Amino acid sequence: MTIRRATQEEVHLIKSYGEKVRIEASLGYLANSPYAADELKGFNDYLISEENGVLQGWVLVGESFDFYTSQPTGMILELYVFKEFRNKGLGKKLVHTAVSYFKHIGLNRVHLNVFAGNHAKKLYEKLGFHEVSTVMEKKI
Repeated sequence: MTIRRATQEEVHLIKSYGEKVRIEASLGYLANSPYAADELKGFNDYLISEENGVLQGWVLVGESFDFYTSQPTGMILELYVFKEFRNKGLGKKLVHTAVSYFKHIGLNRVHLNVFAGNHAKKLYEKLGFHEVSTVMEKKI
């Protein structure tokens, strides 16, 4: 298993899974959202896990600005591991690689968003992430 930066061809392939990934990650909340796809359009910095030419998963990294601290921050925008490769530590390795990347470029904080009920939240908590803010909703 190798983790490396995705090629342009691989980025194109990854983006073809966009709607499927959004629906799964948001537990359907962002299904058919015309704005969800636009949010990630400018980001193409994917780190992928592959073995023998088979794509296993990826993490999309970017830089953002933390309005609470007025500092630049690393941002994990998307983490996805194909079902057949889950529960083998790939998500953990991808997140660790993303964090190492952010440290390397001089950032000292990493943010991510996760939907309530997404199983990845448990992984993030095990890796030391904690809640900073909670968005709540009531349908009326």
